[in-house]
Order: sequence, then C-alpha cells, then structure tokens
Amino acid sequence: MNSEELPLDEQLEQLAAGITMHLLLEPPELKDKLLPPQLRVVKGPPGINNYCIPKSNVANIIMMGADVYKFFHHFTRAAAAYFLQSEPGGTRPSPFWPAACKAVANTLDWMSSPAKAPRYLQFELSPRQSQIANAFAAYTFRFALCHEMAHIILGHLESKNTARRTVSGEDVEFLRASQQQEFEADQVGLTIQMRSLPNFSQAEVALASSIYFVHITALLDARLMLLAHLVDVYHWKIALTHPPYLARMFTLSRQAEGLYSGGADGLMKVHESLQAVQSEIFDTANRQQDAVVEAATKLVNEVKQNSGITKENIPAKVRDELLRLFDQSPCGVMRVLEPQSETAETGDEARSIVVERLVSLLPDEFQRFHLLSKAERASEIA
Repeated sequence: MNSEELPLDEQLEQLAAGITMHLLLEPPELKDKLLPPQLRVVKGPPGINNYCIPKSNVANIIMMGADVYKFFHHFTRAAAAYFLQSEPGGTRPSPFWPAACKAVANTLDWMSSPAKAPRYLQFELSPRQSQIANAFAAYTFRFALCHEMAHIILGHLESKNTARRTVSGEDVEFLRASQQQEFEADQVGLTIQMRSLPNFSQAEVALASSIYFVHITALLDARLMLLAHLVDVYHWKIALTHPPYLARMFTLSRQAEGLYSGGADGLMKVHESLQAVQSEIFDTANRQQDAVVEAATKLVNEVKQNSGITKENIPAKVRDELLRLFDQSPCGVMRVLEPQSETAETGDEARSIVVERLVSLLPDEFQRFHLLSKAERASEIA
C-alpha cells in the first residue's frame, strides 16, 4: 500500500507539513509555532475528540481522535447519497440514501454506548458520489486540524483554561477552550484552511467543509441524548465549551466573505442543505432505538414466562435475537436490561434472572456499565 492509499489520519505528519509549508502568516514567527520540534501532530486513542496538549517536554501536541476521520468519511458518504444523483437523471436523495442514513444512525448509537469502538455499517454509492464524499471527508478533516492549529497560533495553550484527563493511559493536561476561544479558532482555522491550499481549484470544497465540520460536531454532541435514559442527567456535567452550532455557522460565514468571493452566501446554502441530513440521521437513530426497546422488551417478557428458566438455560435462539437487536442499538438493549426500580412494590425474580443472564452475553464493558449507578455513569461519561 502506498502513502496515497492510506487513510488521511495515517498521514498526519505529511498533512500538517503541507498545511504549514503553503501557509502565509504575518508576522512570520507565528508559523514557527506550527513547525517541528515546537509542534507534533499525532493520532490519538479511540474516540472522536481532538486535543491540544500544552508543552510535553519540548513540543506542543495536537492529538486527533482515532475515530474522527472515519466518522467524517461515514457522514460525507451519507451526505453524498442525499445530495447527489446515483446516475444521470436520477432522483435526489438517491436510492442509496435510506441505507446510508440508517448506517450513520447506527454508528451514532454505538458511539453513545460504552462500546470500546463504534461500528460502521457499509452502504453503496456510485463512483461519482464516492469521489465527492472522499474530497469532503479529506477537507473536513483538514479543517479540524486547522482549527486545532489555530488554538496554538492564538496562544490559547498559554492560558490557564486547562484540565487533566487520562489519554492512552497517561494523565495529561489538555486545553479546555472557552466558547469565545472556539469562535476564534473557527475564524483563524478557516483562514489557515483557505490560505494554505496548494491548489485553489479546491477552494469551494475546502470552504464548504468548515460547515460540514460544524454539523458533524453538532450531531456528535446530540448523540449523547441517545444515552439519556441510562444516566442521571442531574450528574451529567459535560463541559459546554463548544458554542451552539448556529452561532459557529454565522461566525464562519462572516469570515468566509473576506476569504472567497460569495463565500458567506455559499456557506449559508451548505448549512441549509446539511440541516436536513443531520436531522434525518438523528431522528432515524431515535426511531431505531425505540424499535429495539420495543422488540427487546417483548423478548424479555416472553423468556420470563418460561417457568423453568434459570440463569444457565437461556435458549440459543433468544441469545441470537438479543445480539441481533444489540447490533441495531446497544443503547436500546441496555435500556431494556436496566435493573428494576428500587421503589417497585414487589420484585420480579423471573425478570431479574432473565436480565442477569442476558447481560452476561454482552461485551465486558457493557456488563460493567450495567453495574454502575446512573449517577456514576454520568460522571464517568463527563
């Protein structure tokens, strides 16, 4: 496999070097902050978070989450299925859209769950749709990196707004940017994106990708609502550092006007189009979870009617059905397997036996999550 066939997040050093090489900044010493050895850009652990880590020994570090590019590509493929015809004279959305929407919705549910890694269901696209999706995924990921570079140029790592977090087993200090700093990083990040293009023929895609980034970020934030039934929201202390996506969109739109003629109007049109994609994916994720809750509840009720049920004799067909539903919505299955309320007047021993056995069929991280209180789950997620 040559370097051009590698996923973009396996070429982070080359990507960062290309951005910096073509970038014109005043004063010139700002550019030095983005050059080795002052900066390293590395692929981080599983997850969709990007981190700016203040000086570790000599270099600042930008750590790009291992699932960021993969999810960006997943989303841009679905968007291509929605916006583009699969063949000349075809319909929009294309016939590939329903499967694409369900696939991304399924990934959102997995990302909301305690799973060690999300799942990415495959779906079909035409060659032209795939080509355009690849371009948007690349430039959206590139903008995400430019956004992190902007934090460094703006001196945000030198602020006291940092926090401790365990990353890859190590306790490190990372930037927790305020909403104002996020606005600033969006503006400067878009400037870096546009002023470092080696080929200006891709300017429209590069510009539009900033709005893809905002909508993907909003969708990833909203995914946590798929977990809301399983946590105590009063203990859910997730830092609201990212500004509302509409405010980010207007900030980028204003910045775009000074970088590309007609850029503001163009970004508004991209935003309006992506709203439908984002909304349909999230609505589909909710519907899929509700359908799994209904089917899994029926399954548990049917099994517990078996008077001879024990912890060991769950039938193979029940196990297979549970795991099939689990593939569709792990959060939905976990909702059904929640322990009974402590305020219930009478216990349901048969149900408890069934639930205990079914939970034991799930991956270890889900069994552990099941044993936590809702408050503990919320605190751990935050």
